[in-house]
Amino acid sequence: MAVDSGPTPPRPASVREALERRAARFVHRKRIPMRNTAGVVSFTFDDVPRSACRAGRDLLEAHDCAGTYYACGGLTDRHGATGEPFHSREDLGGLAQNGHEVACHGFAHLPYQQRHLAAVGADLDREAAFFAELGRDVQPANFAYPYGQVSPALKRLAGERFVSARGIRPGVNAGRVDLALLDAVPLFSSTLTEAAVAEWIERAERRRGWLLFFTHSVSDDPGPSGATPALLEFAVAHAARSGCSVLTVSHALGRIAFRPS
Repeated sequence: MAVDSGPTPPRPASVREALERRAARFVHRKRIPMRNTAGVVSFTFDDVPRSACRAGRDLLEAHDCAGTYYACGGLTDRHGATGEPFHSREDLGGLAQNGHEVACHGFAHLPYQQRHLAAVGADLDREAAFFAELGRDVQPANFAYPYGQVSPALKRLAGERFVSARGIRPGVNAGRVDLALLDAVPLFSSTLTEAAVAEWIERAERRRGWLLFFTHSVSDDPGPSGATPALLEFAVAHAARSGCSVLTVSHALGRIAFRPS
């Protein structure tokens, strides 16, 4: 089996980049009042390793739930540094056919803050062409910033091109939500306990907020940024038993934007 390096991690953030990320929280907001009458939980997967397409999908479907998969066309049919395969075109098509959402994570998984804005636009255009090849069942309207890298200029671009853009800053979206920079909680077995998962879900329920979890691999050895099947199973089961609705990002947007009649 050929193994490649997968996405190349970005260099550590410079002081300027760190300041840009902070500034992005306060500008180019795409805010709407949340009209949902109960909490909402979304389970999302970045890069879309094959284990997320299979073990992750099976765990969600066992509870009659669906997830959002932020895919990079440039990772399709490749392997990561650990040897784990990323998704195939067939995997993405199968997710869409089963009611899951396939969303955009850029084509080449670039560290966008370390690229000119024109290069970012070209990467997003290449990703759009990739999804066009997949067929009309996969037309992503939602986006997640690669590596969580965001700046005021990137946020403005994402807000114009997508219905929503998700970051990696932990938090529950409540009150008036900024669709151009959604908060999300890392569902990583290396850092999150079951008790902490339950607390996040209960916080979303109390605040009638929108909680987005994000992870990568779903395996018994998921690395520092993935979840074990046991942790994902606990999270999905707890969310499904709570007073929250478990929805894809696309369906959650419909719930929070329009008050149920």
